Amino acid sequence: MEGEELVTCHCCLESITPSEDNPTLICPNCQTKNRPETRIPYDRNGYTELLQLADQMCTYQEVADWNIRAQKEQALIRNAYAGLNVEIQTLNKSVASVSGELEAEKKDYKQHSSLLKRFFVQNKNEKVIAAEISAFERQRSNLYSEQVGLGETAQDLDNLIAYVAKYAPKSPQEKALMLKQIKQEKKELNAKKKEANMQMRAIRSEASNASAHAGKVGLFGFYDSSIAAAQRRGIRIDKEEALAPLEGTKEEIESKILALDKCELFVEKFR
Repeated sequence: MEGEELVTCHCCLESITPSEDNPTLICPNCQTKNRPETRIPYDRNGYTELLQLADQMCTYQEVADWNIRAQKEQALIRNAYAGLNVEIQTLNKSVASVSGELEAEKKDYKQHSSLLKRFFVQNKNEKVIAAEISAFERQRSNLYSEQVGLGETAQDLDNLIAYVAKYAPKSPQEKALMLKQIKQEKKELNAKKKEANMQMRAIRSEASNASAHAGKVGLFGFYDSSIAAAQRRGIRIDKEEALAPLEGTKEEIESKILALDKCELFVEKFR
């Protein structure tokens, strides 16, 4: 356990220093075991409940309570992740040890068995040890998969906490500031949208003018139908190519404005 970082109790958020004398990481404040003798897989229901509560809360006190609960859930996930690391390290040692036994068994069988026996008779001990290694490796693979899922949940929770910190006020002053920031962001986005629309109108106008003069040749602008269609097709392609990035920008801006509208409604409900 030496070298492990401080652990946070998932019940009272007290800091715990890992040591050989405290393998289950018993909290000195509330006596909670933060690393039980038998590891209990993390239950994602805690995160799901926080997600639901984040959508339902509408008072400043509920935000404060939610933040404390979220911190405890973070500690629970960190402790579960650390517990997985300990179990994986133990399995790694087991695999290394049994792999050494397997190599020794192979060497011994080769030294004390005839060539004919080695060719036709499989070493039973070798087979048993190999099966043991295979079982360890399957168990380790399952732990790695569990660890990946836990990491994804931790990231989801971090994102949720960041959203609540940005859009769930804990006081009237915070609410006013958040609404002011949202309105400013929307104002800036609407200005960018207006600029994109102006650029798109200019491109369409230019293409329309060019299309009106398609097929006209010479000093007096005589119309030549044999080249008009090809010119209009080229004008249309150029217009679409010029409009494509601006349309993408406009859609992205509109999506952000819509998201901010929802955030504004979310902030407005707090009392």
